[in-house]
Amino acid sequence: MNLCGRLSPFLLILPFCSSCTKDLGPCTGNCEVVQFSGIAVNPGTQKPLGGLVVEVDMGRRQNCTFCGPYQVASGKTKGDGTFSFTVKVDTTKVINTYCEILVEGPSNYIVYAQSTSPSGSDPSSHNIEMFPNIDSTGVATYYEYDFYQPVLLTVQLHRTSAIPSFAPSLGLDFVLSPASDGAFFMNETPTNADTVFTVYTGANVFTKINSIQWITDSTKERQTDSVFCVPGGSNTITIRY
Repeated sequence: MNLCGRLSPFLLILPFCSSCTKDLGPCTGNCEVVQFSGIAVNPGTQKPLGGLVVEVDMGRRQNCTFCGPYQVASGKTKGDGTFSFTVKVDTTKVINTYCEILVEGPSNYIVYAQSTSPSGSDPSSHNIEMFPNIDSTGVATYYEYDFYQPVLLTVQLHRTSAIPSFAPSLGLDFVLSPASDGAFFMNETPTNADTVFTVYTGANVFTKINSIQWITDSTKERQTDSVFCVPGGSNTITIRY
């Protein structure tokens, strides 16, 4: 069972490299006021998450191969989980139609279903990046940033259909929210008609599992199952395909 990747409807291909970020500094000319805000919560407990690091970047107008975006704001979420930054930016230096907001979740939380235990050494497993649009008034879209306490889920797969020779694989999407999709796939062989594996998913929320299998070279069969996982429980789901 392999982790294909993490999917999010908010991810965009941006015309700048985010590997090198520079602080834009105070605005001295061509200044526009821009507002960034959002909220971080644990959907399983419906409680806000305060004290999380938040960083806001905006793409630079300068064309440069190794130049990353400008960091225009940073801080932490408040006790109620919200953050709100108002800054002035030089519109001749930044692209003021979108931004990148990074919220660093607790190292023992996850943001999508994953095959291994959460680790502080893997930022992608507990950090969220959103790319909100900025409207004509200088306000970025307000989003909720969801962080989940991890709980182990056992998945029992039972194949009852023939293996298509042109696409011998099964795709599985573990969906915690519209912005949280952990994608897996399994190569199908005669020896793995019955397969059991585990994933870490969100506690006290429903995990929706979409399974996708080719039936013919132009037809896919899709089915959806769901399971509500709780800490300390025997969290198991059986999927027949």
